[in-house]
Amino acid sequence: NIFDGMTSYIPNQEWRADETAEALTSAGLIEPIIIVGVDNAGADRGNEYLPTVFKMGQNEIGGKADLYASMFKTELMPMINSKYRTKTGPANTGLCGSSFGGVITSYMGIKHPDVFGKLGVLSPSVWVDNRILLRLVQPPAKNVKRPKVWIDMGGKEGFNAAKDADDLFKSYVSAGWKARTDVVFALEPNAEHNEIAWSRRLPSVLMYLFGTK
Repeated sequence: NIFDGMTSYIPNQEWRADETAEALTSAGLIEPIIIVGVDNAGADRGNEYLPTVFKMGQNEIGGKADLYASMFKTELMPMINSKYRTKTGPANTGLCGSSFGGVITSYMGIKHPDVFGKLGVLSPSVWVDNRILLRLVQPPAKNVKRPKVWIDMGGKEGFNAAKDADDLFKSYVSAGWKARTDVVFALEPNAEHNEIAWSRRLPSVLMYLFGTK
C-alpha cells in the first residue's frame, strides 16, 4: 500500500512513500530516512493492530497489539539495524499507519515512548472498543521524552470520525503533550478514507516528524 499500486489493497492506489521521501530529501526539507513497509496479516490484521479484545458484529477482534510491538522490538528492529545504516534511539525512530494502523501506531508510542519517538497517526479508527484509545493515552515515565505525534483525518471518513480524531488530539494534550509542538491535528475537509488521501498528506507528515527546519 505504501510503495506499489500493483500490490495495494485498492489497485493503483498507494501512499507514494518512496517518491515523496526522495523529493523531500532532495529539496532538503527532511533528513534522509529509511522507510520499512511491514506487511499485515490480512484477515488477522485487526487482531494484530488493536490492543484490546472486543466484539465487532458477531466476532471478537483485537488483543494482540502487545505481541505485535514485541515483534517490532525483538525481531524487526534488530534486523533492520544490523542490515542498514540506521540512526537508533527514539529521536530517530518513527511509526506511521492509517486506520487500524493508526491505532497501533498511537498505542505503540504510548507503551514504548523510549523506543518510538515520532508517530504518524493517520485516519485512526478511534471508534474501536468504545474509543478505548482515548483512555489509553498516558504520559511517559519520568525522564522519557514524549513522542512527537501527528494526527489527521478526512472530513468524509464517516460519522464522528473527525470528532474522534480531535478527541484523540485532546487526550494527548490532557496527558501533557504541548499542542502544535508535541502533537498536532490536521483535518482535510473533503478527504475520504483511502491511500490517495494519505498520499496527499504524507509530505506534511514527514516534514513535521523528520523536517530539517
